[in-house]
Amino acid sequence: MPDNTDDNGIIFKTCWRSPKYPVIIMAPDRLWATKSLNGLARVCLGSPTDDAGQQIFIIDATGDEFIYVSKSYAVVPNIIHKMWTKKRMIDLYNQSVNARETGIKYSERSLGNKHIARITADLCALIEKSTDF
Repeated sequence: MPDNTDDNGIIFKTCWRSPKYPVIIMAPDRLWATKSLNGLARVCLGSPTDDAGQQIFIIDATGDEFIYVSKSYAVVPNIIHKMWTKKRMIDLYNQSVNARETGIKYSERSLGNKHIARITADLCALIEKSTDF
């Protein structure tokens, strides 16, 4: 079980299996992207979550969805919603605060020719342009 300890002694971990990087992180305020467990830990631990239903979801390079469980500081596979489609990932980005801030939309053309890992990497690069992380 991979883990990461922050400066406050909190042990951030992944359970059952780890996401494949890069990942898109759906925080309550915006989308984030990272290529490492350390980056994932920083975003998850630094984002507001509460009992009012604010959760953090993660989409990995294969389209699998994970969820951050704040009470145990762990990322686990989401067994209710398993796979994201290419179109759904693009729609998520194109409708995000990140896309509005940069004014850049991801094209939905030629999706059949692109592997989901390529689309994830492209979206992560666009998300990184709109964040100062």
